[in-house]
Amino acid sequence: MKKILLGIVTTIVVLAIAITNVNAATVSATKEVKKGEKVTVTVELKDPATKLRATVSYDASKFEYVANSATCGNGALVQENATTAGTVTASAATTATVQKMTFTFIAKETTDASNFTISNLNPSETIDPATVSVKVVEESKPEDNNNGNETQKPGQEENKGDQTQTQKPSTTDDKKEKRPTVIPQAGVPYISLVVVGMAIVAIVSVKKIVK
Repeated sequence: MKKILLGIVTTIVVLAIAITNVNAATVSATKEVKKGEKVTVTVELKDPATKLRATVSYDASKFEYVANSATCGNGALVQENATTAGTVTASAATTATVQKMTFTFIAKETTDASNFTISNLNPSETIDPATVSVKVVEESKPEDNNNGNETQKPGQEENKGDQTQTQKPSTTDDKKEKRPTVIPQAGVPYISLVVVGMAIVAIVSVKKIVK
């Protein structure tokens, strides 16, 4: 019985050591975005390498791949193949080292969960899990506070006030100032009438003095 228990314990220890020594890559992505926003999917190796290749499979009805968006950093030249909708493969090589590669997508439609799956990883590392899910929600729209009424433009009230002042009705004094100084029936100016009267008075006075 003791030998059996010892064998079980030994097996568990060996498996634990083996698991901890296995290289494990990871995949991550933006968990939730709005329709029309970008999603970044990142594949990261456990250990740096001079080359990196990965294939991303996705739902082309929900997402659109942004062409030439695959990057690795460190000046690595990235080549990609995205001719088939729903799949994109990118590979990079450099004299330096790279450890992760990013892919960029645009959310086209709403979804509760859409998967991005990584495959063809080189250098070969275990990815567990190899799939990451992204949720896409509807783009929020600003609330309409006008309730169908036209928005009043700035300065509209001031313009109305100015217009009211401009269209002020004429006063009685204004009408008097514009009234012509003539006798209505004869059409003779008041000044001319006064001059004629003064002339008549002067003639009569002269005659009286002569007599």
